[in-house]
Formats: sequence, structure tokens, C-alpha cells
Amino acid sequence: MNNANFNEILRVKRTYEDRFFALPGVHAVSLRYKQRNGRPTDDLAICFHTSKKRPNHALPHGERIPSSMEGFLTDVSERVQLECCNSDDDEHESGEHTEKHRPLLGGCGITVSSIASEPVRNGTATLGCIVIYKEKPALLSNRHVLVNRDGYTVVFQPTPFSKNLVGKTICASEFSCKHVDGAIAELNSEVEYQNWILGMGAVKGSYKITHEDIQGFGYPVRKYGAHTGLTNGFVKDIKASGTRHDGWKYEDQILIEPGDGTRRPFARVGDSGSVLMNYQNEVVGLIWGGANPNFKDGHAADPPKGERFLSVISDELAVGASPIEKVFSELHVSLPAVD
Repeated sequence: MNNANFNEILRVKRTYEDRFFALPGVHAVSLRYKQRNGRPTDDLAICFHTSKKRPNHALPHGERIPSSMEGFLTDVSERVQLECCNSDDDEHESGEHTEKHRPLLGGCGITVSSIASEPVRNGTATLGCIVIYKEKPALLSNRHVLVNRDGYTVVFQPTPFSKNLVGKTICASEFSCKHVDGAIAELNSEVEYQNWILGMGAVKGSYKITHEDIQGFGYPVRKYGAHTGLTNGFVKDIKASGTRHDGWKYEDQILIEPGDGTRRPFARVGDSGSVLMNYQNEVVGLIWGGANPNFKDGHAADPPKGERFLSVISDELAVGASPIEKVFSELHVSLPAVD
């Protein structure tokens, strides 16, 4: 598909998506390559994400999604609504990827608090990577991580003790910003850092994912989160719009599915703020949420039988991320110079 056709399918998606958000169960719309019998085709389609996929004959006529719109194919994906992947209070399971790291590295666990002098654990998540803001180093994570009901927070690594205080939040996207869930915390002057991601190495730059990149089985990516560590997956959807479980309305996001053929999720609670990396060690996105239904003790429920196993499990375990070029633009940050 050339750029002119891509711009046209994007126009069609944006023209009609609000109408379909009114349908029961529809919580997101994206662009992805249409699947048939669990296999990708060469046709970029407008994909509707619904919490329960039902055959057309079981739906009232007014709730049916057409097979095409202005000449472009549609598709339907069954997945639950995305939620934040940070952990509040004591929900986070300790002892997993939460060691102390000096210099600070991307992928390590962080804890945030409203009060620096009397640290109280308000939540745990992941330090994505180090960025530069007004010529000073800062750590990158999500808005819903670094900003709480009391406002901007202070950040500890890994636990909320005064000796572990590493910085304070100074800039964040607004909740009304549909393109980015991001925030930064300026590092304390004495804190050492490195332009490095745990499990992956030095950050080499950034990259913008296009519709051409996600053809076939998707664009291969990986991340290192404070809970699940190093996982790999594929970007299957771009230009995703919808509503997260906490009410945040998003646009132009990317969606990732697990890539190792198992029931292991790509990201879970505690992984919010992780950066999404390609295999050239370029940052491509900032993870802000996931869909992990039917999980118990870290494992998915028994999978359905038959050939649709991988497709169904992958769809259910989707993860959302803000494209990194939008993050950098919104927060006015850049990556440190590559050595």
C-alpha cells in the first residue's frame, strides 16, 4: 500500500470510528493487516476491537460491522479493554527485577511517592530510559506513574527510602492528551545514569514504525519491565484509538502482541513505563497498559483447543504503547548522545 492509499484508509477510519464506539463491546479501532484463519494477509484493514466477538447472524442489524468501508476491508479482534500496567501500593510482587541499579538503567523498577521527606509507597512501575530535557538528564516513564491524585511525585529506585531518592517529576502530558501517556522526572545531580536498557544494552537511537513495517506477522520488538523482565513480541496494530479502563481516551497508538508462542504476557502489572525497543536497539514506543484476562498466579487460563490457540491468546494479551516520536515531541525531550 502506497502512502496515498494509507492516508485514505486512515481518513476513513477516523471518519467512522466514533459511530462504532457506540456499539456494545467496541472499545478500540486500529489499522492492521487482515487475518484469515489466524493468518495475516496483504490487506491493510480497519480493525474493530471488541470484548466479545459474535457472528453477524447473532447481532441486531444496527450492531453489525460492515465487511468493508469505502472500499477498505474491515476486521474484528476479540480482546479485553486495555488497563494501566503500574502497581498501586502493595499489589506489586516484590523480588522480581527490582534490584538497586547505580548507575540508573532503563528497565529497572521505580517507586513513586507524594512526599519526599516522609516516603510513602504510592506505586511501583518501570524506568523506561534516560532522556535529556533542557540539557539536563531525566528519567522517562508514564504520566499515570509519575503523577498521582496529589500531583507530581518524587521517585525512588528501587524502594522508598531517602537514600534511594533519585529525582522528582517536572513535566507530564495532560490526561486530555490523546497521543501520549508520558512524564519525566529530573535526576538529582549526584545520581549517575547510563544510556542503557537492562537485558538489551546501549540505546542506539529511535525509530518510527510505519504500516509497511507491520506487514506479515508484525514488527518484532522487545521490552524490559520491572515485573516481567525481558519479553519479545510483535507490533500488529498502528493508529489505534479507544478508551483505556481508567477513562483515558487515546489516539494513534501502537498495539503489541506476545511473540514467543506461549501464554506468557508481553507486559504485566509493574511494567508501565517500559520502553519498546526494536532489534537495532532503537526506541520505538513507551508502554502504558495491557490486557491480561483470566490470569491467576501469573499464568493464563487454559487455552482454547484447536488452531486458533496462538491467535486468540495473542489478541487477549495485547499491550498498548505511545509512539516514541510523539512522546519526545510532547515532552520536549531527546535521547542522550550515542557514544
